[in-house]
Amino acid sequence: MSASFLHILVVDDDVDVCTVVCGMLEDMDYRVSVAKNITEARAILDKDNIDLLIADQLLRGERGLDLATYAQTLGVPSILISGDGDSIEKLEVGQYVFLSKPFRLREFYEKISGALSKPKGALDGD
Repeated sequence: MSASFLHILVVDDDVDVCTVVCGMLEDMDYRVSVAKNITEARAILDKDNIDLLIADQLLRGERGLDLATYAQTLGVPSILISGDGDSIEKLEVGQYVFLSKPFRLREFYEKISGALSKPKGALDGD
């Protein structure tokens, strides 16, 4: 499927991160929606046909992992990102894909390609 038909939801409460990540995704021809918190993200996941969730692990008072778990129940794969290496190391989340900020474009693209290559509904660790 062409990237221009794939819809990615980016969830981050940092406007600058959203701007950079969304710009990179749009340059790769993905359709992009943005949410700044889990409540907004759940509404988009419930309403739109999302192909991939990219969420910051540490949202103000919330965890991206909780959102990724919810997205998984909908058959949507997730990539969790974080600038806090400790938050990633403390979690036992082998079924989720993590990407440490800052990341390189090639690494970002490889994680997205890998997540999108799995059949919809497959666990990220499969």
